[in-house]
Amino acid sequence: MPQALEKVDAYISTKPKDAQGRFMRGLILTELGRPAEAIAIFTRLTEDFPELPEPYNNLAVLYANQNQLDKARTALEMAIRTNPSYATAHENLGDIY
Repeated sequence: MPQALEKVDAYISTKPKDAQGRFMRGLILTELGRPAEAIAIFTRLTEDFPELPEPYNNLAVLYANQNQLDKARTALEMAIRTNPSYATAHENLGDIY
């Protein structure tokens, strides 16, 4: 994972607005056990690309792992608003409830 983070950081340095690269960075940080940094990445993605449901979903998972269930629910509701057929967000919302 540290090598993956180096590679994604190098990619993002050439394309800082690339949503997929930034999303991948958030996933890698999550896997590395760095949730605060991952939350910052996913939060920024929701601000820059509010139409994408995946960053909201990943935020919700991180919040749920920290027992911040209200924040997780809100993030999942936003994911579903952006894409009503996003099954993963519906499933995760059911888990929150």
